Amino acid sequence: MYQWLLFDADNTLFDFSLAEEKAFQATFAAQNLPFSDKTFQQYKQINKIVWEQFEQGLLTPDEVKVTRFERLFEALHIEQDSKRFSTAYTDQLSLRDDLLDGVEALLATLAPTYKMGLITNGLKKVQRSRLARSSIQSYFDPVIISEEVGSKKPETKIFDVAFTAMGNPAKASVLIIGDSLSSDILGGINYGIDTCWYNPSRKPNSDRLPLTYEIQSLDQLPQLLAEKKGN
Repeated sequence: MYQWLLFDADNTLFDFSLAEEKAFQATFAAQNLPFSDKTFQQYKQINKIVWEQFEQGLLTPDEVKVTRFERLFEALHIEQDSKRFSTAYTDQLSLRDDLLDGVEALLATLAPTYKMGLITNGLKKVQRSRLARSSIQSYFDPVIISEEVGSKKPETKIFDVAFTAMGNPAKASVLIIGDSLSSDILGGINYGIDTCWYNPSRKPNSDRLPLTYEIQSLDQLPQLLAEKKGN
């Protein structure tokens, strides 16, 4: 049934949680700032809100980069150049190509049968560098990055760009796989394509979005696809 699989990047293929912690810790050390898990958790909460505001169109990518650190340093009562810190953090993050367990094996299994694209709301500098450093870059064409195309999931435009790059396949032949209900899944639903929510933490579907599939482990995907193909 499916000819194309559109994957999200962070926390679907890449272990972004690990990457951001290591990058955050390294940047704090380089700036001679005291690092603690409490500080990192505080940053994660702020960063989550900032990216949600980006998805809602309230912040630009450039504002995201700096605003999260402005808010963090204000909360910590630390005098720090947020723009300079943001640049240093982005440099560190772009070096992290950590993959989730099983990703390489999964893509190798799927590649003979499906065409695969990547569609991400991440920052251009970070995503291009991490993908180039990784072992999975060759599996994806096209690679669609929100900062490059001037649109982000769940907006329609970023899917238009992806579909144009894919040769405008039938929507029924495309499945999007991602961990975010608010960007990946909502975007797919709004665009009229099937969705697969990767939900390893078994979070509730609080908005009751009409998912096509839900998986808790990436190794469930090949069997799900095989069953669909058999039907």
